Amino acid sequence: MDVEKYLARIKYSGPKNASPNALEELCICQLNHVPFDILDMFGGPRKVLDLPTIYANVVDRMRGGYCYETNALFGWLLTNLGFKVDLLAGHVWAEKFGPKFDHMALMVTCDDGSKWLADVGFGASQSIKKPLPFVEMQENSQIDGLFRIRRWEGGDGDDYVLERKQKQVHNKTDSNLYREKLVSDPQWNVAYRFDTKPRRMDDFKSMNEFQQDDPDGFLSNNTLCNRKIDNGDVALWGWVVRTKRYVDPYTEEITNIEVAKTDKELKDLLLKYFDVKVDYEISVQNRHF
Repeated sequence: MDVEKYLARIKYSGPKNASPNALEELCICQLNHVPFDILDMFGGPRKVLDLPTIYANVVDRMRGGYCYETNALFGWLLTNLGFKVDLLAGHVWAEKFGPKFDHMALMVTCDDGSKWLADVGFGASQSIKKPLPFVEMQENSQIDGLFRIRRWEGGDGDDYVLERKQKQVHNKTDSNLYREKLVSDPQWNVAYRFDTKPRRMDDFKSMNEFQQDDPDGFLSNNTLCNRKIDNGDVALWGWVVRTKRYVDPYTEEITNIEVAKTDKELKDLLLKYFDVKVDYEISVQNRHF
């Protein structure tokens, strides 16, 4: 595992120190160049929580991964650059909280002692592109949204939630695959709940297996690949690729939609939008589209 090769993979050329500015730029580079990628669940090799295996997949094969993979590997990179990094266990919100350890995030301490919530593995549409200062109820405006960290009242005193303010979504295409979302009174939506207890990678292994085998799971039933782009994101869901532009922290526009009809067309879209090459037939699923 080579730090310089990793930095080249994410096209990072900034300072190699543990400052907040470096952390922000590293997160942006990671999210722009390493996609949230669960394609292997639909015909590829099984996902294994082993850092050399993840490194080979992300850096050598030029692929992506999901939270356990990309956050764990990114945490390794940050540690080697001088940051203090703790793995955090989360529960994703989808009408109710999922089981503990169904998400991994990072608590990063910089060289000035400041603490930041970083997450490069939550999926492009909902993820924070820049790390958030670990300060309760401080509203953080980014081009991709308005975020805050709130203490979770139902927890044991060490539980928090990451929240994002609802956004207006306008469909600028001729397709009716995505509906517009017009919100008159935007509310705060919970993304996931987490605690600040440092975890080990082994703590997530059973949930990593569960995520791949759960017959009713969201991830195991939806072929997904997405990444951030400058002022937006691009996402594959099933056979459909859509591009979204962030107008401001409160408004998004869907600017392009393409639909694949064959395995070859799908692989062409993956190469075009994600620089991802797949050498197996993808068993496409989109149960929740």
